[in-house]
Amino acid sequence: MFKPCKETKNNSGVALIMVLGLLTVMVLLAVTFAISMRTERLAAGNYADTVRARELVRVGLARAMNQLAAELGSNGLYSQPVGVGKVYPNWSVTNSYTNSNGDPRARWNYTNALIQKSATNYVPRVLWAEATNVDSSIYLNPSNHWLPVESLIYTNSGINLVESNLMGRVAYVILNCSGLLDANYVGGSPRTNGTIPNEIAIGNLDEIGINSNDFISARASDVRYETLAQLNSSMTNFGKQATNLFVYSRALPGYWSTNLSCVATQVNLSGGRAELESRQSEIFNALANAGFSNQELSVIFNNLLDYVDLDSKPDYYTTPVESVPMINEVVVSNSVIVADGSTSGKKYTINTTVFVECWYPFVTNASGPFDLNSSVTFSAPGLFAPDIVSPLPVSLGSFSPRSFIVKSCCNKSYGPYDNIAPAVNPVKLISAVTLNVKLGADIVDQINVPISLTNENDGINNNTYVTFASAECLDPRFNFDPDDPDQWVKRTGSAGTLNATNACTTNYLYSISPVNDGDTNTEMYVANRPLQSVAELGYLVYSSNAPWHTIRLYGTNLHRVLDVFGLSTNTSDVFMTNTVYRGLVNCNPNVATDATADAFADMPVDQYPGGTPTKYLDMTEARSVATNIFHGGICTNLSDIGRALTNFPFGSTEFERESYFRNSMNLINLRQNVFTIIIEAQAASNGNIPKNPARQRAVAIVWRDPYTGEMFIRHIKWLGD
Repeated sequence: MFKPCKETKNNSGVALIMVLGLLTVMVLLAVTFAISMRTERLAAGNYADTVRARELVRVGLARAMNQLAAELGSNGLYSQPVGVGKVYPNWSVTNSYTNSNGDPRARWNYTNALIQKSATNYVPRVLWAEATNVDSSIYLNPSNHWLPVESLIYTNSGINLVESNLMGRVAYVILNCSGLLDANYVGGSPRTNGTIPNEIAIGNLDEIGINSNDFISARASDVRYETLAQLNSSMTNFGKQATNLFVYSRALPGYWSTNLSCVATQVNLSGGRAELESRQSEIFNALANAGFSNQELSVIFNNLLDYVDLDSKPDYYTTPVESVPMINEVVVSNSVIVADGSTSGKKYTINTTVFVECWYPFVTNASGPFDLNSSVTFSAPGLFAPDIVSPLPVSLGSFSPRSFIVKSCCNKSYGPYDNIAPAVNPVKLISAVTLNVKLGADIVDQINVPISLTNENDGINNNTYVTFASAECLDPRFNFDPDDPDQWVKRTGSAGTLNATNACTTNYLYSISPVNDGDTNTEMYVANRPLQSVAELGYLVYSSNAPWHTIRLYGTNLHRVLDVFGLSTNTSDVFMTNTVYRGLVNCNPNVATDATADAFADMPVDQYPGGTPTKYLDMTEARSVATNIFHGGICTNLSDIGRALTNFPFGSTEFERESYFRNSMNLINLRQNVFTIIIEAQAASNGNIPKNPARQRAVAIVWRDPYTGEMFIRHIKWLGD
């Protein structure tokens, strides 16, 4: 029989200890697992809340865009009823809010503003004051900034909304950046006639100033600014932040037709004579839509062709616009010597001279030399039968701007006619003057029927009698019909106004100013090249029934040519359909006065493109232009700017006043809205907003077409704080 040994007993004790240790480890593992699972559950819950908060940001963005659609018209100007659609908001900054009237779902404490931390880098400084006011309790009860996001429970009785269905809440601030300058396009080229947005002189902006060249260099290295924060990062080199600058623009062609209540297509006026001739039908339709009569369509179209073609030969002499000397006045000086006849009766000797004045009212030099051709038929009833005199052409030479040349085209003596009995009383000399002006072999100006003038002299008493008869043209562009009293004024006994503006012209100019929107000054211009600006149409007369009236770009009775026409970079385009404009300014009322003013700052106030400016607008004068535009209210089309801008800080002539449009309209477009939306979303847990909720913030750029209401999200940036 064996006895157990001590070693066996000791092994049992060790085993017991090991079992106890294993149990301890298992307990520790269980506790650790339980703690870990609880932590994982909380972490998973927090992550889920974070994901929900990010998704709720998109809900907030949708709510903000819906608010824009509701306030501005979801279909733009197509929205019904008429008048609901807006092309521009009447606010610079707005926000999310609920008018809950005590609804408990809006009773949340608004402890943190949206515009804080990194979000501040996305607010243009010109909008800072309004943005922070809107975002504070001063402007609106802060609890009403939050919009609840709830799930909907459908029951037999309808939709039942309860607090437990709360998913979270969102708040946002909307900044109207439509009137700001696109930092990616403005500046970099000298300011001339405003053909491209690079001409906008950003050195006039407070945030740029003398650093404009450095800004252009920095932009070239950055290639493109996608966000305002990125732009501000670059602006720190100048110790400034973007005030009037933004980072996106997109403007479309077309205009809003109030007659048809639709977006109408603009006709392209780029190119030369051949391109314009191929679009005659479309140009006629556009002119009719701008309000011109059927008679005026042909006048404008023919003058437009003459304006852009390379020669100085008008196609039609009824309403020419080519830069040539124009027949403006005819004076017949007549001397009759009455004496006793050699045997009985009277003796008559007639000496006569015909003077012709040609007027060159254009602001550029003429391309002469020009010749004056004439033919005069003289007759004196009772003395001699009609006598046709056709002298050789008279050289007019070349013309300097705004000049007159007077030439004697016919000098003729008749008589003496002796022993005329009975005496002729009065002695009448009838002069029928036919005229034209030639440039080489081409006729460049002519009258369609002879100008008939009669000089009368006393034929009874012996004496030398000198009389004058004259014919003055009211507007030399309409000189083709001397028998039309609305074109020519004939004066018996008048020596006329040779070498000066005709008296009838002066009287007419004073009578039309400013009641009938006439030009009130006599300068003229023809480019002989394609249009650089639609506003150059302001140089063209439009009707022989409206002397000294060119196409009007401003005032109550303006012509809407800036709306119906455009200039495409592709001269083969008939309509403006393939163009998207970048960098243009929406000059509707906004706190960003300097942004609009900068489209006019450093602008030349000149008589014609390429001419020596009378003045360059400084920023103070440019601000007054912007203010005048803003006072006119919301502009739907470019023509509305002309209705608003009727007071000019500088400009005494019609050309100078129209230079405000000619040298700036290529920099302006009203068919874009751009908004920056700053959003915060907070997720709810178990139907409640916790003390420290999961939240997500973001900034989005939203573009809108004011005419159609179309919107899209250009950019969204998640904020990490």
